[in-house]
Amino acid sequence: MRLILLTAISTLSVAVALHGANPAEKVATTTTAPGSGEHSRTATESSLRYTDRLVGFSLCPPADTERIMQTSARRLVGWTRRDEQTKAVRWSLEVLRTKHKPTKLSLSEYAKTVTAELSRTSNFKVKSTRTSIVAGKPAIHFSGTWSGAFELWRRQTWVRIKPGEHIVLNISGDPNGKDEMDAVMTKVLASLKLFDPKIAAAEYKKNLTRGASALKKLSIRKLQTIINKKPFYFTIKLKGKIIGFVKLTESITKRSDAQGLNVVSSGALILPDTPAQLTWKELFTTPDRTFEQWKQVSVQGKGKTAAREIQEAIRKDNWMLVQLHRSGRPKRNWKQELPKTLQTAYLPEALSTLLPRLLDRSKPGAYAFAVYNPDKNDFDMRTVQVVKTETIRIGSRNVKATRMTDQMSRQSPIVNLWVDEKGLLLRMQMPGGLVMERADRRTIAVKFAAELAELDKLKKLKGQRNAGK
Repeated sequence: MRLILLTAISTLSVAVALHGANPAEKVATTTTAPGSGEHSRTATESSLRYTDRLVGFSLCPPADTERIMQTSARRLVGWTRRDEQTKAVRWSLEVLRTKHKPTKLSLSEYAKTVTAELSRTSNFKVKSTRTSIVAGKPAIHFSGTWSGAFELWRRQTWVRIKPGEHIVLNISGDPNGKDEMDAVMTKVLASLKLFDPKIAAAEYKKNLTRGASALKKLSIRKLQTIINKKPFYFTIKLKGKIIGFVKLTESITKRSDAQGLNVVSSGALILPDTPAQLTWKELFTTPDRTFEQWKQVSVQGKGKTAAREIQEAIRKDNWMLVQLHRSGRPKRNWKQELPKTLQTAYLPEALSTLLPRLLDRSKPGAYAFAVYNPDKNDFDMRTVQVVKTETIRIGSRNVKATRMTDQMSRQSPIVNLWVDEKGLLLRMQMPGGLVMERADRRTIAVKFAAELAELDKLKKLKGQRNAGK
């Protein structure tokens, strides 16, 4: 859950990516004891749709799962489900891509060839095969056991997207959870959609042009008309329970003799049996986006054992310079140049909270932007889409809202968000059942008085450090 707060307090979109390891390795070392049945009632509930525009597929992963961060040319994405009590991995689901020489073999004959290959190269002993149509394409289903120092039940479905190339869905886990895994796989396959990535790429170029147009006419005068003059607050909920909050303030200020937008965000995340996490962040950008700067201070835990992380960045002359300092570790520095092809559609992080206010919300439409990801030291493609107007309930009120979707990168899950008539965030629905929702100051002040006081100390500490430079 560490990344939830780091992203939620500074952007309108949260692609919640929970760190994981190789799924086979995790199941191998932490398989749940037989008969746990922790998730049997909600095993097949789906989460928000995941879309990979580069490869050309989308699907709805299971709810209550963790995203696996490690990917490769073969493994495109993955999720694990853990036991709620022991935190052991129950099973892992992943999406792979395979390429072979095109063959004239029938589907059933090709299945025999693949069965032999799986046994030889993957220790996957296939016990049954069948063929069907999945997402409008021919598919082969394999089920059996993966054998090594231990044994896992495994099901794979190979969906042919073109001659010699397949999208492969693979689920593995304790054999005692076979029925649950089978139900999950069936539900995920039913949600699978395939599309031509070339068509998606052409559409993306149009969206980038639309995004660049939305940013082109920014000025101090325009920013002054759309910023929120008062602080606004949000609660973060998990399964209906408040586990944290976010506070945002926006202003026009001057830095390095340049006038621009300044966004200060702070928040806390409190989970059972986990040290509380506090994060304070300040972001600045000029309206022409030629200069930006930010600083983030994050603290997990309290007292001498607290882990502190400070990240600072500045972008000038299209070079991003970043410094990271973590407790007990030497400082790290890195830099990255913003490619010329992305400069017109580049979105500084300070503008993320204002983004819906910059777009035409009167009609459906998609906008794409280039955003910097300091974790990868690279630039991602972010897509925001205006969907429709609808009425939602916030607290005791029915509110007219514009529903939008936000995808922080081409391989991130899609987040749903609702904004009011001014484009201010009302609610954000994130993967894993997380919801960020507008709240009044009093609710936050009462429930998180201690955390607000600690955040004030963080802010003062930041000021003292700057003053000493």
